[in-house]
Amino acid sequence: MSQEIDLISETAALKKIIEEHRIRIEKLEEERQLYITNRCMTLEDVAREAGCSVQKIRKAFNKGMLPARYPCAKRKFHVSEVNTFLRGMRPRLPKGSKRK
Repeated sequence: MSQEIDLISETAALKKIIEEHRIRIEKLEEERQLYITNRCMTLEDVAREAGCSVQKIRKAFNKGMLPARYPCAKRKFHVSEVNTFLRGMRPRLPKGSKRK
């Protein structure tokens, strides 16, 4: 009888640990998705991803085909806009932004 009670309490403790880990995994996955969607790329990163030269990406940027952001005074490209550019579509700018 005592062993059954011990097993039941151990099972309950393990279920609690599993649930805590499941919640932690969900939070980590949310953080990972947020990081991926908010990540910015350098000119070199975009060229590597596109499989072309930095000059070609710079020309696309100068033509207004690939918008950039300037965090910390460095030109960066948002991942979603890069993906749109690579699919051959003109990316949408966030509301209130102007294309230069």
